[in-house]
Amino acid sequence: MASTTVDYLNASLPPELFPNPPIFNGKGTPKPGLLIQHHYQPEHITFEHSHQQHIVSIPVRGEWIERKVDGRTYREYPGQGDIGIYPAQQVHQIQWQGNAEFILLCLEPWIVTQAASQVGVDSNFELVPHLKVHDLLVYQIGLTLRAELEPGELEDPLYVESLVTTLLFHLLKHYSNSKQQLASADSGRLPQQQLQQVIDYVHEHLGSELAVSAIAQEISLSQYHFSRLFKQTTGMAPHQYVMQQRLERAKKLLRQSTRSLVDIAHECGFANQSHFAKTFRKLVGATPKAYRNGV
Repeated sequence: MASTTVDYLNASLPPELFPNPPIFNGKGTPKPGLLIQHHYQPEHITFEHSHQQHIVSIPVRGEWIERKVDGRTYREYPGQGDIGIYPAQQVHQIQWQGNAEFILLCLEPWIVTQAASQVGVDSNFELVPHLKVHDLLVYQIGLTLRAELEPGELEDPLYVESLVTTLLFHLLKHYSNSKQQLASADSGRLPQQQLQQVIDYVHEHLGSELAVSAIAQEISLSQYHFSRLFKQTTGMAPHQYVMQQRLERAKKLLRQSTRSLVDIAHECGFANQSHFAKTFRKLVGATPKAYRNGV
């Protein structure tokens, strides 16, 4: 019997694949081509299938998982920090014991190919399947993306975009047949003139919804090269620098004006007053109101 190809971007998945619908199923990121699903499924064995998308599987809790690939069966006991990588069109079958909770990052092949082209990787590259590998970075990116999308309204799209950029480059560097080609791509710094252009652009657009891709375009770099060079030059990721500048502007307005917190949040580029207050307290150590009152 021929295997079935599953399209995760369809509105519903066949019950032979998962008995229950996902508890979260949404694109919800500022990066097209990525779908995030959060599943809680009872004990089950899937039919033999492949995917139209590349899948990064992140187990959250469960007992053992048994996978059948290329006629061979593998049993594993996933732990915190473990992930699985299933390239598009890879045929396999999965069985798990007891209730299983997991997050799936479903990447359209074109988004990975686009990332590859922007870091100079040949278009013939392939992702290499990994049924189980310990990778805390990808594990945390998956959990963080899910948490950032939880409210339904994306409060910090720049942060989420940066996470997706990091994920794509990490997959290419560590889980593709081009990883040797990328091994020397981590060196270099932004020239001072380009760095100043970036700083000026960020300050000019601080109250807007900034995107890494737009900042990179300002100095004619791909967002992948820009993100890496910016961090190597400043010690901060672009989203960290933008947030630092937003907080500095907010602190200045709190000290020197009587404007409302809503107005300050808007001028400094926060999604809303709640996002402003939550971020300010987390990174400054006080609420905006307490900071203004000198507490």
